Amino acid sequence: MEFNTLEKLSIDQLTKLFNKAFSDYIVKIQLTPEFLQEKIISENIRLDKSIGAFSCGKPVGFIFHALRKIDNSWVAYNAGTGVIPEFRGNNTTVKMYENKLSELKHSGVSKILLEVIDKNTAAIKSYKKVGFKKTADLDCYKGTIETKAIKNDINFKEINITQCADFFPFWDWQPTWQHSLLTLQQLPAYRVFGAYVNNELAAYAIMSPKKGRVPQFCVKPHFRRNGIGTQLFIFLSNMHPDTENLHSFNINRKSEATSLFLKSLGMDIFLSQHQMQLTLNS
Repeated sequence: MEFNTLEKLSIDQLTKLFNKAFSDYIVKIQLTPEFLQEKIISENIRLDKSIGAFSCGKPVGFIFHALRKIDNSWVAYNAGTGVIPEFRGNNTTVKMYENKLSELKHSGVSKILLEVIDKNTAAIKSYKKVGFKKTADLDCYKGTIETKAIKNDINFKEINITQCADFFPFWDWQPTWQHSLLTLQQLPAYRVFGAYVNNELAAYAIMSPKKGRVPQFCVKPHFRRNGIGTQLFIFLSNMHPDTENLHSFNINRKSEATSLFLKSLGMDIFLSQHQMQLTLNS
């Protein structure tokens, strides 16, 4: 088996490799070349920093790495790892990291982040062999929000995503890489809605109205426990065309207030993940 970066593979080759590797995954995932290209752009995936496993010149495994400079340090994000079924059981993921980890170090990367489904024991075992350690438990919620009348003293309107940055000091949990502002602002499917009280922006949520996904939301502390968050989610539910489940992803389990809020809306956990980190010594 040989190991190399992925920039020489076409988007069609990468899509076929991804879909074959995830053909029997815990969660059904099948990408189109267009969706994968969008993922590469929005998450800042660097194919020249990503890792591929090759057998007889054909790709059989991959690790997508995204790179961003955060707090003056380069951070990598494992945006997807997969090995096609017939090449599993040979520590392929571990070998990919062993062969290419030094190149990430030489690029100035200080740490690598990832999320892995808590029931994916084989992947967790591989990541631990490489040296990853769990840093948080994350829960994903879904549910149908009961439609109620919206209070007259709250106004909702679409806002620019840059206004969300004003809420950074008030976040109870940090969104994961795929749900960060840097990622979402590059995805045209997502829109941002603000809740205003007396002309003050009291809360916001980022949503894909077509899919009912709500990857980010926040209420300013002095507006909390006044029903504004509930009203915001009722508004979002009305934006979702088929009035089916809303989804919210990777909520840090340490934020009991957020978990209780989502459960009070009638949303339940449908998937849990571990957030893991590998610190690279300089």
